Amino acid sequence: MSDVSTTKFSMIPKWVMISDLSSGAIQLYGVLMCYADNKTHEAYPSRKTLADDMQLKRVRSVDTYIDELVEFGALIVEKRKRKDGSYMSSLY
Repeated sequence: MSDVSTTKFSMIPKWVMISDLSSGAIQLYGVLMCYADNKTHEAYPSRKTLADDMQLKRVRSVDTYIDELVEFGALIVEKRKRKDGSYMSSLY
């Protein structure tokens, strides 16, 4: 069991909780908020990190929930590239 004083947590707004979003999309929103900066609300965890946190077997499963949150208007995704042109984790 982890130390309660170091356990990350997030708050999910009521408008997200009572929406018609799938439970997976709401869970992803909460996971993303665990990584979000307190002031900017920006986060940039990898899709693998998100999948691991949600205990998903396939990283692609995260994409469905990301798309759902974007379509609903609860999330903005900015693709980021390194100087060599390769992709890095997205900014949420």
